[in-house]
Amino acid sequence: MVTKDFSQYTDAEKIVLAEELWDSISKNEIAIGNQVRDIMEARLQRIEAGDAVMYSREEMKKRIAERRKSAK
Repeated sequence: MVTKDFSQYTDAEKIVLAEELWDSISKNEIAIGNQVRDIMEARLQRIEAGDAVMYSREEMKKRIAERRKSAK
């Protein structure tokens, strides 16, 4: 596959192109492996049962930063 040069486009134009490309993909053609499907199903079941812990984006950014600090 040959990579295209998109440097002539503005960031806004690149976003529109990416959206159009994404929309051109048939969602039925995206293959999901059984392992991923099982993980997603288990997560949905926990959410529906009220057993899932939800975090805001800001909370997740903080948790990730804390883990990175402690890993050093």
